Amino acid sequence: MRFGQRFSYLALPPEETRSINAAYHQSIHRDQSSLIPPEPEAFIHKALDLLSSDRYLEKGMGLMALTGRRPAETRKNGPRTFVAKRLSKSSIV
Repeated sequence: MRFGQRFSYLALPPEETRSINAAYHQSIHRDQSSLIPPEPEAFIHKALDLLSSDRYLEKGMGLMALTGRRPAETRKNGPRTFVAKRLSKSSIV
């Protein structure tokens, strides 16, 4: 038991705490390692297909996939232009 802490009778022994933390970090790493698409080009092509759809939900999904933004961030009001259209020809060269 740890002394000098409130509710020290509820505290886990340090070894058990380290064991739980290690298992948690392994599960986080395992879950996050699958976030990268196995075929990036196929992912990009699918996102571009979604952008070319007539349905606004599919357009939103394509925009989220390509930009990595959340739904609320992609649906804000305002003009949307591609970077190439915003840059003048002199700044591209």
